[in-house]
Order: sequence, then C-alpha cells, then structure tokens
Amino acid sequence: MAAAPRVSALFPKRGGERVRRPGADRSGKMDVPEPLEPEPLREAECPDDWSRLFHHAGLGMASMDPETWCIKAVNPAFARMHGYDSPEELVGRHVRELLTPEGFVILYAELKVKVSADEGHHTFETVHLRKDGSCFPVLVDGVTLKDERGKVIYRAASFQDLTARKEAEDRFSFIARAGEVLASSLDEDTLLQRLAELSVPQLADACAVDVLTEDGHVERRAVMHHDPNTSAPGATDQVLRTGEPVIVTELTDMAHGEEHQTWLRQLGVKSFICVPLQARGQMLGALTLGLQSGPRCHGPPDVELAQELARRASLSLDNALLFQKAKETQARTERLQDLTAALSRAASVEEVAGVVIHMGLKATRAQRGALLQLREGKLHLMCHSGYPEALMRAYQPLPLEVFSGSQQLLHERRPLIFGSRAECLAQVPEMTPVSSVVGEGARALLPLVTEQRMIGFIIVGWEEVKSFSQPEKDFLDALSLQCAQALERAELYRDSQAAVRLRDEFLSVASHELKTPLTSLGLQHVLIERAVSEGVLDKAHARLAASVRQVNRLGSLVGSLLDVSRISLGKLALEPSEVDLAQVVKDGLERMEAVFLQAGSIPRPSLEPGVRGWWDGSRLEQVVVNLLSNAVKYGAGKPVVIQVDSEPGWGRLCVRDEGIGISAEALSRLFGRFERGVSDRHYGGLGLGLYISRQIVEAMGGTITVQSELGHGARFTVRLPLLAPG
Repeated sequence: MAAAPRVSALFPKRGGERVRRPGADRSGKMDVPEPLEPEPLREAECPDDWSRLFHHAGLGMASMDPETWCIKAVNPAFARMHGYDSPEELVGRHVRELLTPEGFVILYAELKVKVSADEGHHTFETVHLRKDGSCFPVLVDGVTLKDERGKVIYRAASFQDLTARKEAEDRFSFIARAGEVLASSLDEDTLLQRLAELSVPQLADACAVDVLTEDGHVERRAVMHHDPNTSAPGATDQVLRTGEPVIVTELTDMAHGEEHQTWLRQLGVKSFICVPLQARGQMLGALTLGLQSGPRCHGPPDVELAQELARRASLSLDNALLFQKAKETQARTERLQDLTAALSRAASVEEVAGVVIHMGLKATRAQRGALLQLREGKLHLMCHSGYPEALMRAYQPLPLEVFSGSQQLLHERRPLIFGSRAECLAQVPEMTPVSSVVGEGARALLPLVTEQRMIGFIIVGWEEVKSFSQPEKDFLDALSLQCAQALERAELYRDSQAAVRLRDEFLSVASHELKTPLTSLGLQHVLIERAVSEGVLDKAHARLAASVRQVNRLGSLVGSLLDVSRISLGKLALEPSEVDLAQVVKDGLERMEAVFLQAGSIPRPSLEPGVRGWWDGSRLEQVVVNLLSNAVKYGAGKPVVIQVDSEPGWGRLCVRDEGIGISAEALSRLFGRFERGVSDRHYGGLGLGLYISRQIVEAMGGTITVQSELGHGARFTVRLPLLAPG
C-alpha cells in the first residue's frame, strides 16, 4: 500500500501572524506569503485523525502550493480517479499535467475571480486528464486561505468524477432529441434514415436498420457508415425470432454465423448491439449498432440506451406504418367508390364490361385487363385493354376447360394472384400462350361470382414483378365482387326488359282475345231477354243467370289483365276521396252475395263505424272483393270473418277463412304476379288478384300481410293510413 501523504501538507502553517480568509490583495495576483512558523495543533486538529479521514475519503482530495501550482498532497481516491497507482506519483507535479488546456484555463479564471471577489470557497466544473491521456469531467469544490496581508497561503479541494452523471445527462438529452426527431415525420423511409443518423456517433460507428416485410422477408432500409457502398446482411435472425437484444462485446469465431462475421469484418466492427423494433406485440424489424475503433466497448448502459431508442423508434415506425396503411386504404376506397359509381351508371352488359376494364385497370394500377363472360360453358371476350388484338381473337371463345386444372379458381371460386409470370405458369400452365407475349410482370385471375353462380373472369396484368400485401389482395377481391354484381344486374336488366316486352304483348293479345267473345255473349243476352218477353220461358232464366256470371267473370279477367299492364307501365291511376272503410266492405259483400250463397259460406262481418281515410273507393272495393273471393274459393264452405277496426293513425281490414291454408313455401311469393298458393288444376284464376291488391294498397300508403298454415285457413290484414292529404 502506498504511504500516506504528509499531513503537514494539508494544513496552513501558523506563526506570529493571524491567518485569515483571502481578501486583502485586490490585484488578483496568484502570490503566496512567506512560510510562517507553525503553531501547536489543538486537540481537535490531531494529524492522525485528519490523516485517516484524508486517506479513506471516497472523494478525491488534494492540496496545491499556491505559489508554484504544484501538487503538495493527494489521497488515494484522487490518484485512482486519474488512473495512477499511488498518490506519490502525483506529488510534486504541476496541476497543468492533470488538466486539459481548456480545463487549466477554466481553473485559472475561476481562482482569479474568486480571489478578486474575496471569496474563499469556490465550486466549478472542469476537465481533467487521466494517466492514459483520456479526459473526464470533474466537479471541483475548493477552498483558499489568505493571511492578514492578503496573500494566499493555502489551497485545497475535493474532486468528484462527473463521468457517470454526464453520461446520464447525455443519454437523457439524446433520448429527448431522438423523440423529437422521430416524431417529426410520418414517412417510413425518412424515419428509418433519421434513426440511423441519430445512432451514429452517439451509440455506434456504424448502424443498420432492417425491416420485416408483410411476407416475412427482411429488408435493409437504412445504413449509416463512413463507406456508403458497404452493404451486407445484419445479425437480425435471432433478434427477430426471440424478440430479445443481442450484444457481442468482442468479435470471435462464435459471433452469430459466418455471414454476419463477414459483415462485421467488412465494417471493421469489434463489438455490436442488435435490438428489436416491435410495437403492439408485432415484430417490425431490428436496429444493429457497431463500434469500430477506440477503447470504448458496448456495455449495459449502451444496451439500455439502444433499447430505449428502439422503443421510441418502434412507436414512431408503427405510427408511420399505420398512417401509410390508412392512406393506402383511403386511396383504394376512393378508387373502389369511383368504380362503383361508374358501374351504377352502366345499364347494359356491354357498358358494364367497358367500365370494368377501363375503370378497373385504373383502380388496380394495372396495365392490361380482359373481361370474359361465361355463357353455355364457354368464356366469351366482352372487352379488353393492353393485349394484342390478334391474340384476343385467337382465344374467342375460350373453353372453360382451359382452367380445369385450377381447383382454387373453378371450384373454390377464389382469386389467383401471382407476383410474376413464372409463378403464374407454375400453377396455371394453360395460360402459357397468353402469358408468353405479355412480359414477366405480376398477374391475377379474378372469378366473377354471385350468390347463385360464376358469370365470368377478369384477367389483370402488371408490367413489373411485385408482391401483393393482404390489403391489396382484399381490394382485388372486393373489386371482382363489385364487378360481378354489376354484371349480374346488367344481365337481369336485359332479361327483365325482354320479359316486360313479352308480358305486354301477352296482355295486349289476351285482352283483345277476351273482349271478342264478350260482344257475342252480350248479343246472346239480348236474344234471351227477347225470348222471355215473348213468353218462351223454358230454362231462359237459368241461361240468363249463367250468361251474366260469364260476362262478369270475363270482365273481371280483362280488368285484371289491364290493371297488371297499367301497374307495369306505372299508369295505375288513383282517384282518392274521403271513404268509409266499413261502407266499402258492405258494398263488397253485397256484390259477393251470390258467390257466398253458391259456395255455401256465411260472411260474418264485424264493422267498426267511422274508420275513414283518403283513399280510392273503387280500387279499395276491388281489394275487398279480391280478398273475399279468395276466402270463398279456398274456404271450403266454412264461415268467413270480416273485421274492420282502427288503431292510432291506421284503419285495419281483416279477412279470415277456415279453409285449406297456405304452405310456408308459397307464402313468400304469394303476392307476386301470376303466383298462386295452390295448383291451377283445382282452382281457376290467373293469379293476379293478390298482386293487384298489394299494388293498390301500397299505392295508397298501406300494407297487406298474410298469416297462414296448411289446413288452418288464412288471415289477410290490410292497414291503411287515416291521414288526410296535404
């Protein structure tokens, strides 16, 4: 153990003059008085006690000759602080040897100011030199004593190494600045480059940022190194797999694989840290930091700082990725909305096909596209763009068997999306003739599928090879669904227009055909009346009644057919007026009296008076007669209950029979045109009564519903608003 310094060097000598604190010399000169004769030490100033305190103190302590500026005494803590083995190595050295040039200037200026200000105590920060030449910050807490003449007779101080505190302050400042820099941009590339720039030289001499792509590949996105051409893979596999940081303080043959060792040697790296970038439980990438030269090696504080930087970078990167995804989603949504709007304006199949190709290519950013419609087992080209015309004609029509080897496309009806031509031909070799002339880029086969069937395909092609993210695949799927629905609507519109034309032709012919026998029947009726007036009564009355029934029946059929035609053309005219619902039902029962008698059914009316509304009385009576006719026809001769009542804002008519009832399957289509709940072999009629009734009721703002079970009769309910017009 090194010998303790002389205790006498720690204390000012006392003589005939009284020692006082500095303050006499206002010139500021660094002078010391002549040595004074020592005085006996008091009991509290025992050198042995002060020697032990001085020797074992945790802070560095030293005294300096105020005249020569040489060190008189230091304790072991001061020696260790400066990298020396013993205090004796420092005694007698000039203080300039322990200070940087800037540090000595700070010391000199501080002492000059304090002495001039007559202050004996001073605290300041400066920079010291270790034995090996390295610098470190120091907090100096010193004291200066003067005699009565103002001469400095004693200087001593304690010294605290501020390296740890300064490093902590630097780390805090670095993290604060990093947070501001990383939060200043939502662009992914800018963010990653700023992360690399922040790391060098604060944390490392070289930095690499690797990002995990959606398809699981690792992509290097930023490098910070004095040699910009240096490019090699980083040590990210273990970090991405485990989510834990990796630190190597010295490059050895065991360092994480030969490829990684090669990269480290190319950069001249002697130690490195690799920390994960992760947010919301998802791995985003890794940050690799390497040290190349100098005595510095990565330690636990560096790992903590790197992890904190990675956490902040991960949050910023996650925000940037979410922002980018939101922008891409918004852009795709807008493109899909534009396509949907254009499809909604297209009526014919040809118009839809043109919109699908031209607007669809714009929406998908593709360069080629074709729409093939499936008809009778063959694919017919409807429209195309970007493909050679001769090639398209050669494959018109295209047998569906071309895709027979693609289970996913035909049977599972899911899109086939390929990043390149080679990938496409590997799964669908039948596409070789087409693919051989359209480049090596990505392509997709999108089936057009509705709830009922497959109606065709869209073929889409890109010039460049690309990988598709899941949102992009979902977008293509949504696009094909929109196109399929639009194409189906166009086909239904075409078919419905054809059906309308056929129906109108039928109604016109049927009306004329039914009107022809009416003229003859009316003439026959006149002849019967003449025979009766002449007294020839043999069965004349019976024939007359039969003729009247036929006339009424034919007139009803013709009226129904004409009503259907008016409804289809939107020309069903109403003449509303104030109507009493109970009176309308009474009028209908009066018209149906003979029908009830013939069927053996008994009407049981329950009519609430005063149920009034603004309705078309004749049309409403038509609805009542239709419901009563059905009740008599299917009521099996049982009573028919007719009820009129009201509820707040509504009038209600219920007609209930106890007949054969209606099946659940027939209920859903009962109010359709030409629909019936039973076979027409057992019950006559055109199946138009309920259809017309529903159209009339809805035209007056009401509703008509039915409840029924087989064998338990049926209950029809009409609800009409009681509000007056305007």
